[in-house]
Amino acid sequence: MKSLRYVFLICVFLVSCENKIDRTLEIAYSLLQNNPDSSLMVLRSIDPQSLTRARQKARYHLFLSAAYDKNYIDIASDSLIKYALDYYSLHGSKSEKMLTWYYWGLIQKNAKSYPAAVVSLEKARQLAEKLNDMHTLGLINKNIASSFSMSNDIPHAIEYRKRAVSCFESNISDSLYYLYAQYSLAVEYANNKEYEQSKLVLEQLEHSNNPSILDLRNGLLAMIAIVYESDADKAISLYESLPRKRFSLLDCAYLAQAYEKKGRHNDADDWLSYGYEMTHNEAESATIDYLKSHILMRRGIMEDAYALLDHSTTIQDSLTRCILTESISTAQKDYFQAVSLRQEKELAIKQSLWLMLGTISLFTALAIIMLLINKSEKKDNTLKEIMAQQTINNLSIIRLSKENARLISTHYSERIRRIDELSKEYYNANDNKKKDIVFTQFKEYLSTIKNDRSFYSVIEEDLNHYCNSIMKSISKQIPQIQGRNYRMLMLFYAGLSYETILLITDAQSINSLKTLRSRLRKTIEESSAADKQMFLEMLEMT
Repeated sequence: MKSLRYVFLICVFLVSCENKIDRTLEIAYSLLQNNPDSSLMVLRSIDPQSLTRARQKARYHLFLSAAYDKNYIDIASDSLIKYALDYYSLHGSKSEKMLTWYYWGLIQKNAKSYPAAVVSLEKARQLAEKLNDMHTLGLINKNIASSFSMSNDIPHAIEYRKRAVSCFESNISDSLYYLYAQYSLAVEYANNKEYEQSKLVLEQLEHSNNPSILDLRNGLLAMIAIVYESDADKAISLYESLPRKRFSLLDCAYLAQAYEKKGRHNDADDWLSYGYEMTHNEAESATIDYLKSHILMRRGIMEDAYALLDHSTTIQDSLTRCILTESISTAQKDYFQAVSLRQEKELAIKQSLWLMLGTISLFTALAIIMLLINKSEKKDNTLKEIMAQQTINNLSIIRLSKENARLISTHYSERIRRIDELSKEYYNANDNKKKDIVFTQFKEYLSTIKNDRSFYSVIEEDLNHYCNSIMKSISKQIPQIQGRNYRMLMLFYAGLSYETILLITDAQSINSLKTLRSRLRKTIEESSAADKQMFLEMLEMT
């Protein structure tokens, strides 16, 4: 008993721990949108070793991936999201599947595996469309566009930037997302040298109240002014309106070009120096080298210009690199799509096999159940046949008993027929004098029968002999019928008339005999006697 109590307490403790983890995960999820830092803190408070159920682990890894993203912490390792991906490939809602593919795509994008990211994000996009989740759909389209842009597939990047704009435009609460999506679309148009289209998009941002958006807009317009319009004054004016922290290395290079065109060589050199300070790798340095070479050419310093140009083209030939990267990225994307399709087919085959096994198991179980039911039905049928036969036998016994009862009735009617005759004559006589004579004769004859002590014993023996031991069965199966009631039932079974029974017993009236007969019938009906039906049949037919 003590050990059972301990087991019960352990079970209660484990259930409470499970419930606590589930509640903690729900709290973390509720904080994810508006307080992502708090959500991350809550999730970090959970010990991963305490997660025992597969669904708990999947939710924990999914929410933690989302919290990192919301806190602008880029994760390039799949160690977090992989468990959620494996689980939600087979389980979970469409929303959970969508978020899993979305964060898996972001991790691939952070790892610079852009074609694979596009495939994963595309799966998330299809689910988001089914759910009509416009906010998440906008984020997905934005990241697909970014992946295409990083792969130098600008036409596809423009297509998905437009989709992102459309998604964010349809949701009033996404107004800031909408402004940034428009700016990103303008950037893609500029990257594709569609400068007029870029300017049309930027015009829509002119009246924005967001300073950051206005700074980004002016920076892009300045670049277009120097690269496309060759308007150095406009470029310088726009660049000088920007805070220094808003400058990218390209902005520094383009502003240097604008100063050079205006003959402000020192300013041009200063901004080139700022650009070099912002570079992180040789490719970025090569970009500044390329733009600086054009400035040196304008100054006539051809040898230095040629050296810089040669160095930049050695590291990165922009045109060739663009063409090659786009082709390779397209091939990689096709490869990852093929891999993804193969995995989906393998998953579908596994699911089909499980479904087939489940179906076979179900049919096997049904066959076993049907077999058991069939056996049960056979047993029931056999039992019914036995019961039917028993019923037939009982009916035969009842019919036989009925015939025998008639014989007994006839036998005793002959024996006491004179009593019947005198009884009826007495009750039917209208003259009191005649009644007295009949009554005197009756008393003499009745005295002869009443003095015969073996009268009831003989009736009982005859009933048991000719009616299948009916009185013995009554005594055994309905022991509450005894004494006077037992003798009265015996007289009823013997088939004697009410008048006769009234005269040879202490009954008060015929109605009292009828009432007694009804009570005996009810006692038999309420009993659990095996031969109840036979007892009632005998009572009805006599």
